[in-house]
Amino acid sequence: MQTESQVDEVAGLHIFRDPALRDVELMRAYDFPLQLQTSILEDAYGLHLVERGPGHFRYRGFGGDSPPGRMLVVEPGEPLLSSMSAPGLLTGRVITVSAARMREAWLAVGGSAAAHPVFPVPLITDPDFVSAFVAAHVAFSEAAPLLARDVALARLLEVLLVRYADRERHTVVRRQERLAVRRARAFLEAHACAAVRLDEVSEAVGLSKFHLAHAFQKEVGIPLHQYQLALRIDRAKQLLARGTHPGQVAVTLGFADQSHLNRLFKRMVGVTPGVYQRTAVGGAAARAQRAAVPGQVA
Repeated sequence: MQTESQVDEVAGLHIFRDPALRDVELMRAYDFPLQLQTSILEDAYGLHLVERGPGHFRYRGFGGDSPPGRMLVVEPGEPLLSSMSAPGLLTGRVITVSAARMREAWLAVGGSAAAHPVFPVPLITDPDFVSAFVAAHVAFSEAAPLLARDVALARLLEVLLVRYADRERHTVVRRQERLAVRRARAFLEAHACAAVRLDEVSEAVGLSKFHLAHAFQKEVGIPLHQYQLALRIDRAKQLLARGTHPGQVAVTLGFADQSHLNRLFKRMVGVTPGVYQRTAVGGAAARAQRAAVPGQVA
């Protein structure tokens, strides 16, 4: 499923909306001439990152320059005054997340059901948080697989809430993570070629999707979507070794087309499916031929 892309009337401002996640919106500004403006998100949280340019803000008693690499978290109903602190152009990213989705993530990490997430210090300097933010932004704006988008968003919200939400309202929930991870692996093995959602895996294993995304990577070492892709590539290798044409392998395993299979296969295996097949099939035939000759070692 492709991400819808809407280009604003002002050059350099792009707005992205994902058809699968209507409560998430992204904005990307490239050398944008930001004017003085006030914005309010009535029922959503705004996550802002300045990448280049002299950004300036005033928000809930805080104010000053917003240097590149620092994140600003804006809560629902709170006005944000944005401008440039000096002549120039601004480059940055914004992710807007509905209050309902943020609350879902908040409860998943042990937040109080009696309160919504509050961020006492809205300006954050944290390379891990910035990295998670950019990864989520790229996953959505470049139409990564659904599971990859879900995992990236879950990771972003987890880092935000666990590290920066009001500590008095936050208690980490302990669960049977290893059992849930084993069930998740079994689920992905059974649905290796399907466009599964994180919600589906979460429901199947009985662990919240935000907790599951974190627990799975901690236990397995890679995110869920990479694990699923590794399963598909392994099955592709098996089919190729049996002599199945790469184009048919792509269709059988649910890749968009043969070029999609070629690109991912080479990235993970180091060679194209065709090269792998010639090596695997040729090697098997040679071994069989040697085994048929008395005195030859297979």
